[in-house]
Amino acid sequence: MSSRISYPLVWLSMFSMLLGCAPRSATMISSTVPPEALRQNDFLDDFGKGLPSGPSVQGTVEGLVEGDLTAETASQIAVLNNPHLKSVYEEIGIARADLVQAELLKNPIFDGEVKVTEMGEDAVLEMVLKQDFLDFSLIPLKKRMAQAELERTRLKVAGEILSTIASTKRAFYSLQASKQELEMMKQVQEALEASFQMGEQIHKAGNLTDLDLMNQKALFEQSKIDMEAAELAVLENRQNLNRQLGFAENDIAWSAEPRLPDPPDLEMDTTDLVQTALANSLDLKMDWYETRKIAARFGITKIKAPLPELMLGVASEREPGNEWSVGPSIGLQIPIFDRGQARIARNNAELQRAWHQYKATAVEIVSQVKSAKYRLEASRSRLDQYQNVMLPLFQDIMDQTQKRYNGMLLGVFQLLETKRQQIDTERKYIFELLQYWTARTDLETILTGKLAGASGGPAMESPSTSVAASGNGGH
Repeated sequence: MSSRISYPLVWLSMFSMLLGCAPRSATMISSTVPPEALRQNDFLDDFGKGLPSGPSVQGTVEGLVEGDLTAETASQIAVLNNPHLKSVYEEIGIARADLVQAELLKNPIFDGEVKVTEMGEDAVLEMVLKQDFLDFSLIPLKKRMAQAELERTRLKVAGEILSTIASTKRAFYSLQASKQELEMMKQVQEALEASFQMGEQIHKAGNLTDLDLMNQKALFEQSKIDMEAAELAVLENRQNLNRQLGFAENDIAWSAEPRLPDPPDLEMDTTDLVQTALANSLDLKMDWYETRKIAARFGITKIKAPLPELMLGVASEREPGNEWSVGPSIGLQIPIFDRGQARIARNNAELQRAWHQYKATAVEIVSQVKSAKYRLEASRSRLDQYQNVMLPLFQDIMDQTQKRYNGMLLGVFQLLETKRQQIDTERKYIFELLQYWTARTDLETILTGKLAGASGGPAMESPSTSVAASGNGGH
């Protein structure tokens, strides 16, 4: 039997229920975001409120490009100006909003019906205000899931910054290598042109055979082709670096140091590399938070499987004679056909997959850090061999060959073959220097927390063709 209450009391009870479910003010919402979610990693301290933008960034970038760019200044510009990085950073705002949303209850549902009788009496008015009260118990799990996603997103942005820095350095070193090779090819072409012109004069005097002159011309003409290829490599590598810096065509004028730096006297410490990489790995931490997020979602699924929805509320009815009856309302889903078995099985598989991915990432970190260490050590060893042995040796060989040629003890072919080998050695040295700085960048990136990924290799042709292979192999 329904109790009889007055009309104002009906609306007062409904209004009280609405107030209980109303959203909090902006101040209350802001205060519920945990401070940990707003803090960034050390290298993101300056970006706690978002990446800087506007005139301040433009002024900073213009100041950095006043002189020749270095790998470090180029990386600073990329972090400030790269549009892809800016788009990724906005994901933090999305994750923060999801965290706030996870703390909110669903809006209450209002149902109303008007029934008119055939007798012409007063219409029967029915109203129900109900709320999914199961949502109350799920808020802690939803919040835990959103917090895990926010932390994972912060780590993702941090990793993208490290990846952008590494990609910018690789692009910068590739540009330096191509410019250094172009500079060398210009010197080679000038020397070969002068040698060919002198050969023409000697040939006219009858002291140089047609075959020797053709060999000189072939090497000179090949040097033109090689220089065009070197010029193209500079243009392509410059555009690649432009993309990393976020510069459009003719957006801003800049120049870079034209030569790769020599390797440092003291090599980086390679002790405890695996432990350092595992401890600092952002990828590993991302996988861990992904596992926590899936575990929280699994908890929600297990709660909702036997009782997907529980609606509680207040129902009222105005009966003929303007009398109101009020009572509780309940609505729920009966799990007859769908008992949540499939969702539970899916979440369980997702949880297992996340755990296996966590272990796979750890294996990948160990493998990459060891490979990068081996590549760095091998490249440094080859560089020392080129610097201390090969380059001085071929310079001495060239000097001795030139003297013997001037004394008419050797023919022009021996002279050209020696020059070809010297050019080949110099190009290999530049390529090896690029390999060294690329390997060093990869190792530094892994140790600071981000897997190197597929760098695509240096944007420079391996010196196995062109002038270095244009010799005829014999008389």
